[in-house]
Amino acid sequence: MQAVVCTEVIGWRPTASHIVLLATDAPYHIAGDGKLTGALLPHDMKCHLSQLPDDTYQYDESLDLDYPSIGQIQHVMLQERIVPIFAIASNRSIEHFKDMREQLQLTSYIDELNPSSANILDLIREGYNSLAQNIELLLPTDIEGVNILVRPLCDQTSGVACTNIARGETASFEVSIEVTDCAAAQRKQNITLRYPFLAVSIDVELEVLCDCDCAMELERNSTTCNYRGDFVCARCQCDNTRGFGRSCECELEEGDDPNKDQGNGNNRCP
Repeated sequence: MQAVVCTEVIGWRPTASHIVLLATDAPYHIAGDGKLTGALLPHDMKCHLSQLPDDTYQYDESLDLDYPSIGQIQHVMLQERIVPIFAIASNRSIEHFKDMREQLQLTSYIDELNPSSANILDLIREGYNSLAQNIELLLPTDIEGVNILVRPLCDQTSGVACTNIARGETASFEVSIEVTDCAAAQRKQNITLRYPFLAVSIDVELEVLCDCDCAMELERNSTTCNYRGDFVCARCQCDNTRGFGRSCECELEEGDDPNKDQGNGNNRCP
């Protein structure tokens, strides 16, 4: 968490690729593990590093703040465009981290580290090349009422990613946005599609129109509808308790069915 959010301490450049290497032979901690040491407060996703006299840094909240959740890690990594490379030295732990990687749903790379760490440079090189050659757009996951579909238009694909992209080659994607729930969707919002390995993002301004423009020009108790309904979108919407017909020209009498087409629009009623 600190390597991600302490941007000034780490010195992340805005336009550079932000890669974090995690080399370990142990499983990771999750939110709730801090209770074992009395750290009960939820993690606040902020920087808590202090500088020591020897110009190193220490974490100050290990006794108070709990470990961050996977959701919190995902949030800050997306926000800061972090691409993790996992170098795991234990067969048992690597499966543990593969599960976490699935939950993170981020652009990342994972491989096994030799017990002596002799292959660490090769692992970093392979991880970098894999991340650079496989391009996947990351979509926002917190948009209600909207479904976003991505289709890669490349010679080689894997899921929604273009794979084995050579230097100088173009990766193309077809993106479709569908409003699935007009009531839940915000009327105006910005949707950001990200390629986190590079400082590349596309902002889409989405305006949801749930009604036709003509519906805004409603004329209530319109003369066109014989004062028995509203005139909207070039047609009458009759008051079912007062009239029926194309122009609501027929007066509703007791026992009449307002849902039945009893009028013919020529001012003749049964």
